[in-house]
This record gives sequence, structure tokens and C-alpha cells, in this order.
Amino acid sequence: MAYTVLHCLARMNRGGAETMIMNIFRHIDRKKYRFCFLLIEEDCDYKDEIMEYGGIIYTIPTRSQGIVRYCRALDSFFGEHEGKFDAIHYHTSSLSSLEVLYYARKHGIKTRVIHSHSTVQSGLVHNILHWINKPLIGMLATDWLACSKVASDWLYKYTGVMEKAFVINNGIDLNRFAYDKSFRKEIRQKHDIQEDALVIGHVGRFDEVKNHKFLLEIFSEFLKIHPEAVLVCVGRGILFDEIVGMVRDKGLERKVIFAGLQSEIYKYLSAFDYFVFPSLYEGLPVALVEAQASGVMTICSDAVSPESRLSDYLSFRSLNDTAESWAEYMGSIEFLDRTEAPSQIREKGYGIDSTVAFLTEKVYI
Repeated sequence: MAYTVLHCLARMNRGGAETMIMNIFRHIDRKKYRFCFLLIEEDCDYKDEIMEYGGIIYTIPTRSQGIVRYCRALDSFFGEHEGKFDAIHYHTSSLSSLEVLYYARKHGIKTRVIHSHSTVQSGLVHNILHWINKPLIGMLATDWLACSKVASDWLYKYTGVMEKAFVINNGIDLNRFAYDKSFRKEIRQKHDIQEDALVIGHVGRFDEVKNHKFLLEIFSEFLKIHPEAVLVCVGRGILFDEIVGMVRDKGLERKVIFAGLQSEIYKYLSAFDYFVFPSLYEGLPVALVEAQASGVMTICSDAVSPESRLSDYLSFRSLNDTAESWAEYMGSIEFLDRTEAPSQIREKGYGIDSTVAFLTEKVYI
């Protein structure tokens, strides 16, 4: 019988943590391991693929609908499925909500993994609960993971488990993300982009943390240097309409392309010349691993974990610098041979095989 892991998180859209989970699911031995999912949102971008791989998706009410209802739903769920899961893998950005681990422990799940994917939690109440719950994490979880050292410090510092916590690399399929001229041509033709145009790209949800407003400012300044440039934004999110409105107000409708959600991100990365990532905070984003693997020149904010620099293709800029400064820096960058990028990422241990091996040898046992 396959070892069954229940992944618990809010949703399964095309965000970083979700992408990492699916990368693992695609490459783990599915005859030996089965992944199930406990979500609070029914919409799931990976539903068909999860079903194809033999996974099951469960949903429960959100915590925001009432803590009592939420806890009853968790208690009922784990009670009804007692003995069916070998491990629970809880993906989170803070310790503000630990109920899922409590009920997993109550109903006898022996391996209870908590996985930190960020370096900060927005909201006063969430931050207060995060610090209040720190003493509990050593008791409720059995394994403590993080996507980076900074993300580990954020979740596990002052908990008594820091020495037991492991950083697990957000590994990717390096062959898939290697630069490909045919993909570059395909995507540029799809969006009617000139072959010689400089393309600035961004991949991420339209959310405050991703800092799209500053991205637009940078692009506006870059156009003064390279009027032929184009900005391509891949993703959706709560701020999408607002950002579209800003593009319209700036008169950039013909220069900014909103590509929406895309399943073949690797093709877009080959089409980009620059990947600009001015986030307000991050752990170690999968998007940056993917961008570097494709060999696109990547410029990200210094609010992102320094561990994100896995290659010569990434450089940091301060969020305190002006958009003009970012644009001038981009214009001064020398492009590198993109075909050499995957080997640099592999040397740092960010191939998906290394990530799968870590989980199957040290966690899912």
C-alpha cells in the first residue's frame, strides 16, 4: 500500500508553494507515495493533474467563517479519515493557525510536517498569534521544514526546534526550464512581439507583496532607454484590475501584455530578456529558481532572501533605490550564455530529484 501524505494549505493555484508540491508529485514514485490535499478553497488549478496521478482533494470551511466551525470541521475530517494518512504536510507562512496540526495529532497521524514558505506575515492579529503560538510548534509537529534559512528563522526561532529544522530546496525540473530558442519564438509570435524587442517579464500573483506598481514604474523608466521594450506579466490576483487601470492611465496598453495564468511558464521564461522581481518580501521563490534555470537576467529586490541567488544570472537591487536607478542598472547588464544556467542551479542542489530524495529518505518514512 502506498505511503499517503495529506498536504494542507489554503488553495492549489499556481503560486510558489503549490508549484513546488506539484513538482514533487510529478517526480516522486507514485507507486510508493500518494498525495492527497486538504484545502479551504474549492477552485484548484491542478485538479485534473492531481486526479490523473491518483490524488484526492478535500475541502473544509475557512477559518474566517468562524473558528468553532473550522475546528469542528477539522475534528470531523480527521476522525472520519483516521488511519488513512501516514503523514500530514502543512504548508504555511506563519504560526497564526496551528489547528490542523492539533487535530492531526489528536487523531493519531504520527508524521506531522510543518513547512515555512515565507519570511513575514501581514496583519497585526496574524503576527500576534504567530508569536503566541511559537511554544506549541515543538509539540504539535514532528518535522520542521523551510524553503530558506530566512524562512526557517521566521517560523522556528525562539521555538526550541531551530536545531531540528531543515531547509529543503525548492527543486525544479531543470531540463524543462532550460533555455529553448523555439519556445522564445513561439511565445513572441503568440503575443505579436517583435523578435528584436527587449522583453521584461514577471511571473506571480497580482498581490501587494509582488509590488507590481513599482514594476510598472521601473518599466516606464526603462522605456526611456529602450522604447521598443515590452513588459509581459504572467498571473492573476486580487490587484489585477487595479494594475490594468494603472497601465491604462499611463498610456501603456500597447507596451504591457497581461498573459493571465499559464501552465507552461518555462516557455515564457525563454521569451524574456529580463526577469524583474521587486517583491516586498519572499522566502525563496520557486519563480526565481525557474528564472535562473532558464538563464534570463534576473533582477530582484533586496527584500528577497539572499539565498535566492543560485547563479550568476541573478542580482539584487534595493527597494530604496528609484525606479530610474533600477532601469539604468538593467540597461547596463551584460547578457550571459543562457545554455550554461541549468548546470549552475544543479550544482546548488535545486534539481527536483534532490528534493524528492530528501523527502523520501528523511521525512516520509
